[in-house]
Amino acid sequence: MTEPTLLVADDHPLFREGVALLLKPLVDGLETWEAGSCEEAFALLAQRGSADLVLIDLGLPGLSGLEGLKRLRADHPEAPVVVMSSADDQDTVLAVLDAGAMGVICPMINTKKEAEAFVQYSKYPDLGTRSNGPFRAGMYG
Repeated sequence: MTEPTLLVADDHPLFREGVALLLKPLVDGLETWEAGSCEEAFALLAQRGSADLVLIDLGLPGLSGLEGLKRLRADHPEAPVVVMSSADDQDTVLAVLDAGAMGVICPMINTKKEAEAFVQYSKYPDLGTRSNGPFRAGMYG
């Protein structure tokens, strides 16, 4: 059996290392790969094969995280991708989900109530009623 693999693509080395340090004790044998850009992430995937999970930041230098997400989904459809973003507006969340992400992690959420609101307002409205506007007002009043 192969060890589980996690690719963390974020331009902040301390954040990448922190995610690895946090998750390694929770997942037996977890191997983490770190990339500071989409281009580095693609090079790692080309060299090592697909990862069991990819965490990608939207605000990466070079190829943007959203464009990188689209390429990841095209080149590695078997790899689940979760996006990390400080942007919590509905347009960004829906664009990320439309591009194939399994979910969005938003560090701007600090309480259970904010997390529940984020999930509620991130869901797609009924067909034909989708709003293109921000949903911060719905989340934060």
